[in-house]
Amino acid sequence: MQEKHSFFGGGPLTFDDLTREVSVGQEYAVRVDVRPVDGAPGYVRTTTISEGNRVIIEFDVWGMDEGGLYYRAEFATLQEAVECVEEYIGRPLLEWEHADYPPRPPEAGTEESHRWFRDLLVQGGPTLPPRGDFQTSSDYWLQFMQGCDPAASRVDF
Repeated sequence: MQEKHSFFGGGPLTFDDLTREVSVGQEYAVRVDVRPVDGAPGYVRTTTISEGNRVIIEFDVWGMDEGGLYYRAEFATLQEAVECVEEYIGRPLLEWEHADYPPRPPEAGTEESHRWFRDLLVQGGPTLPPRGDFQTSSDYWLQFMQGCDPAASRVDF
């Protein structure tokens, strides 16, 4: 019987665990952070590292895993992707745990929550990692962002 590594057994994520999960894991990805979106109660920001040294940042309605605003960037090495995420979420790799959704806020799915998220986009969008060439193809959401060409795949903040 194969022993579970520490990450899925409740312990911290190690670089070896991460390497294994993005290389041969069931989903080829590890969700390392899920938190409420500042300024848009009812929305969550999910940070994932996946195969190909990709970092994926998703902004979704709480409980929905599709239809949101998605950004992704590829890095030359997995270590560079880890460093990007460490800086972005404010925690080193050894403090990461398997990320679950925060408690459901009462605003989730309300028109007011959607308006707050659209307002956030009009004001320039949610914060992205300072390093990496993050791109999106979420055309629907791009229409709300100031100074953005919805036909473009890159949004500069």
